[in-house]
Amino acid sequence: MASAGDKAPSSKRPTPALREQGVAMWLEALRSHADPAALQRLPPLADADAARVMALLRQDGAALPPARPAEPAQTAAAEPGQFRPRLTLQTLGRGDGLLGLQPHGKLGPRSGSVTLARIDWTYRTPSGAAWQTPAPTTVLNSRPALEEALYDTGGPVVRLQRNLAAEADAMDRVWELGLIPVDARKLQWRHRAAASSLGSVWTLAQEAHFGDFWTEQIPPLRAEGWSVVVLPGFAHESVPVQRWKLWIAPDTGELLGKEVDGPLSERQRSVQKPMLPERDGAWLLSLGIEIDGEALDLAPPAGRPAAPRRPLAQRPADGGHRRHRHHLAARTRRQTHRRARRAAQSHRGGDGGPADRPDPQPAQGR
Repeated sequence: MASAGDKAPSSKRPTPALREQGVAMWLEALRSHADPAALQRLPPLADADAARVMALLRQDGAALPPARPAEPAQTAAAEPGQFRPRLTLQTLGRGDGLLGLQPHGKLGPRSGSVTLARIDWTYRTPSGAAWQTPAPTTVLNSRPALEEALYDTGGPVVRLQRNLAAEADAMDRVWELGLIPVDARKLQWRHRAAASSLGSVWTLAQEAHFGDFWTEQIPPLRAEGWSVVVLPGFAHESVPVQRWKLWIAPDTGELLGKEVDGPLSERQRSVQKPMLPERDGAWLLSLGIEIDGEALDLAPPAGRPAAPRRPLAQRPADGGHRRHRHHLAARTRRQTHRRARRAAQSHRGGDGGPADRPDPQPAQGR
């Protein structure tokens, strides 16, 4: 039995007026696309009333109006940036803490020095803001955003518009160069902390290919607008560069890198085998000296070629052996005569007379 102070739960149902008011509130909230918090504050509906609300929404053509577009924020329009791909080359070895590279994919094992390449997409806006990002190492999920927000400009936020078509062309060029992505986990470091600063890196199928890569690929890349940077320690500058742009730390004066800012010198003429028939005795010695653009070599005079050597079929059967035996016999006789003269002089005096001998003792008288 409930006490007088207790309130018994009301068993009365909502009046029809309250039910109609609840249905109207739900209709207005759904039509105006109210947020979930506003919907939670509405009175609950019975099953019949909820079904009637859904039926009214389906019948009312204006029940679900299109969402009103959000008012655009008052921000500056995106600035189109000047796109320039950058290739950075670096050779790492034991002095840098790198012990080698484990084989994986198309790459074989390497020990000692390993040359790596980093590829970045760089942008600069007309206002001077700069932005860069590593090039993707795979063709999967490679749909970047069209715009990027730049916050570290020292002023208002700058919106950069990327050139996705130029990035795709540069990516195709990377695959044409023969560069292969390197799995950072396959690099063998003396200390694992050194691997965290590399990022996405590439390399060629063999370390020895970088010499030809420098000579044959760098000039076309620079002609296409690429920036080529060399970090200290790069070991494959097969031809010299006529002009560099140095990157120096402003606080310490340390050389951080150097960018190719001029044409590469022509590759020196390699020494080729004289195109003469075999066994003609021709020869060529290259000194590696260039005077007024002309390589200085040692070779037989143009008018006096080396004496050709006759084939074996045209030589006398035993003429060469006979001359050799005669020369050997004459040399043997001369050596024999010299030995005989030295032996004879050892039994004579210095002036050629008989050798000095002690005088015999005179006989003593008896």
